[in-house]
Amino acid sequence: MESRLFVTITAARIRAASGSQADRTEASKKLREILAEARKAGFLTQEFEARLALGEIETSSGDSANGRAHLAGLEQDAAQKGFRLIARKADEGTQDGTCGSQVDAAFITECQERQRDCGAAAHLPRFESDPAGGAAYG
Repeated sequence: MESRLFVTITAARIRAASGSQADRTEASKKLREILAEARKAGFLTQEFEARLALGEIETSSGDSANGRAHLAGLEQDAAQKGFRLIARKADEGTQDGTCGSQVDAAFITECQERQRDCGAAAHLPRFESDPAGGAAYG
């Protein structure tokens, strides 16, 4: 379950990086679902990663006030729990408004190759390019 959550978070980041507002909206929705699932299961690492991705997407897609507020809260929570790297990434996002984890085409290609090489399980989201040049997961 933990691995599936990480893969789904990564897939949401890829989808959000496509540039499409619809993809960013869908990625945010998926991250909120993952966030609820991680909280329910008590997976703090996945919860923080989902919060980081969600805050970064909000910040980079024009909802910078909410994104920065979410990242500031995450920074404080992560620091209190000893998640210094996530706290630092959240802090970076609140200061300059950039995504510390933006996904580019090379990363999408690498994910696709790794899935083919390892024969990713059918229950994990698949990274796929869409005709518009973005990325999707399913």
